Amino acid sequence: MPDRRRVEFAYGYQGRRVSKRVYTWNAGTTSWDLSTDTRFVWDQWNLLAEFGVPASAGPVLARSYLWGLDLEGLKTGAPGQEAGGIGGLVSVTEWSVGGALRAANYYAVADGNGNVALLVAVDSFSGRCRTVLSGGTSPWWTPRSGQYACARTDQSPSAAHPGKP
Repeated sequence: MPDRRRVEFAYGYQGRRVSKRVYTWNAGTTSWDLSTDTRFVWDQWNLLAEFGVPASAGPVLARSYLWGLDLEGLKTGAPGQEAGGIGGLVSVTEWSVGGALRAANYYAVADGNGNVALLVAVDSFSGRCRTVLSGGTSPWWTPRSGQYACARTDQSPSAAHPGKP
């Protein structure tokens, strides 16, 4: 039998995704078991952090996002502004890498339209850079052709909401 999953999203009063829960079907108990529970923290329309919520513990920081000036030269991603945070992503820090609690920093390089064109990782010991994402996909980031790609993309099955998480 194929892997059966159910995905639930919750949105706040401003239309921003505040949580995502993924359930898998347990044929033995004939019920849905919670697999992952992710919470999102925002500053206006800029995503600041993602927290994983293990079943037996409190929230654990999974990713944090650092924002600078957007295409309009503004620091906020407030609705009603021309750029609204587009082009302002500076870096993404992944706090748990390969199951170990350590930080991995990825620096965003935007094109002239504010789309994330590259994610670059810098080795803190050697100073060498490597391209993590260039026109492809990662488990948590996908550039979207023809759209502003300065937002995390949900890779879940049946995640039809293409905008900000």
